[in-house]
Amino acid sequence: MTWKNKIKSNQNITSLPLILECIRLTSSFCAAVTIGVKKVLSAVLESAAKACLHEQVRNKNGAVTMLSGS
Repeated sequence: MTWKNKIKSNQNITSLPLILECIRLTSSFCAAVTIGVKKVLSAVLESAAKACLHEQVRNKNGAVTMLSGS
């Protein structure tokens, strides 16, 4: 085996862990982004549901007040 072939084969061996590390980092980044998006969406939906519920309660109380006042 010549020294050029040896360098080529070593590069292939060392690039494999590098590729695997890159895939691992990419997948963990994607997982973190997914979790962040889920948290933001759930927070937005929760606050919207609370606001909607609060609005319904207020309307209901307003209607009751108007009925009892008349």
